[in-house]
Amino acid sequence: QINATPENAELYFSRAVINHKLKNYETAILDFEKAIELNNEEESYYLNLAEVHLDNRELVKGINVLSKGLENLPESENINLALAKYYLYLGDPQKSIIATNRILKIAASNTEAYFYKGMAYTQLKDTLEAISAYQTAVEQDPDHYNSYMHLGLLTAGKKMKLAEAYFKNAIRINDQSTEAFYGLGKYYQDSNQYKKAKATYKELSLVDPQNEDAFYNTGFIYFMEDSLEKALKQFNIASKVAPSDAKSYYMQGLVNESAGNTVEARKGYNRALGLNPEFDLARKGLDRLDKLN
Repeated sequence: QINATPENAELYFSRAVINHKLKNYETAILDFEKAIELNNEEESYYLNLAEVHLDNRELVKGINVLSKGLENLPESENINLALAKYYLYLGDPQKSIIATNRILKIAASNTEAYFYKGMAYTQLKDTLEAISAYQTAVEQDPDHYNSYMHLGLLTAGKKMKLAEAYFKNAIRINDQSTEAFYGLGKYYQDSNQYKKAKATYKELSLVDPQNEDAFYNTGFIYFMEDSLEKALKQFNIASKVAPSDAKSYYMQGLVNESAGNTVEARKGYNRALGLNPEFDLARKGLDRLDKLN
């Protein structure tokens, strides 16, 4: 078809898309560039070409393509959004914010612009501005899952009670989200709401029966509550779910040591050290047991 109509930009674009999927990056780049040469006012050409450069680990080239696209299409929200994202990948949050501000001058209710602005402020470690941006995003779109997750994580880090509502909204939108259940459970755990934490980790284990953290953290809470038998049961499950992770074996050792079961405690510490010879806490546990003899 290209041989028949060599000035048809869409045909070069279509062939480039196929080559991109086949990971023939250099060929795809040439065809996308040809499509842009024939029609420089189609935003999808710039977006796709930039994505090829990204997949080919040429982030700066991708940004250059998008910047060129913006010269021809200054009102393009999608190109500005892509620039905001790419600058975040590059570690340049200030330029990402400039891109989001350009969008908001065009479309003041663009949810994704506020989301990327939140990510930029997060990268700048300006938590209050990040929270404000994410809050505006969910005001524009009450079902914006990613913004609720970031809000939950940021407010939980600040020990703010709002974290609970944000994580619950994320779960409302996606009731299979392991990260949302874990975030909520960890918030409860860190704020000493142990009953709610254990209930949330139970829900997490139902969503993902192979989630080590659900069992490990539940075991840790039981250990803090001095319910050693229940704690040991959870750590045993965690070690079966993730048999190559040393920390559950260490906790088995610590629980057994606390219960006076020195033989089992030694087994737990040795298993932990066998998986991670640098596990200093396990070595200290063995040292304590040696002093008892």
